[in-house]
Amino acid sequence: MKTRTGFVSNSSSSSFILEVYGHNKPCPHCHHKDPDLQDMIDIHNRSNDDTDMVHYNKKDILEDLGQRIHQAEREIQDCMLRGQGELMYPRSNWSTQTVKEHVEKTLKPSLQELVDLRDKVNQAKGIVFECKISYHDDILNDLIKEMEAGSRLKILYKENE
Repeated sequence: MKTRTGFVSNSSSSSFILEVYGHNKPCPHCHHKDPDLQDMIDIHNRSNDDTDMVHYNKKDILEDLGQRIHQAEREIQDCMLRGQGELMYPRSNWSTQTVKEHVEKTLKPSLQELVDLRDKVNQAKGIVFECKISYHDDILNDLIKEMEAGSRLKILYKENE
């Protein structure tokens, strides 16, 4: 059985892991604070099912990545128990890939991507969170581009579905 090792997102959204720098400080006089990016995503989620916060903090993202890495390692181990020269999908007419080729060309690179992403998230110094943003949500997509251009945000991961 194939276990998905990437991030799952709706087909009309992009999945992000973002690192935001700086802090949205309240005004010293009136104490008003503009909404930060997480607030904006929560607000937009109310009107758009494809925009959502997935994980609000680094700890939860790292825990999720750890589980995905463990799943990927188990899938590689399970495949290695099979004969490496046998076909990965013996009942398929479209795939002639052997178990060994599947492990080397698909599973190991996917595992390495997850490990690299975990390292990036672990090394991040800013506020880190995971979210989905609808393709149709121009305000948030523009805000992310603007913040990235102004060096106030770094995209650690982006998956377009």
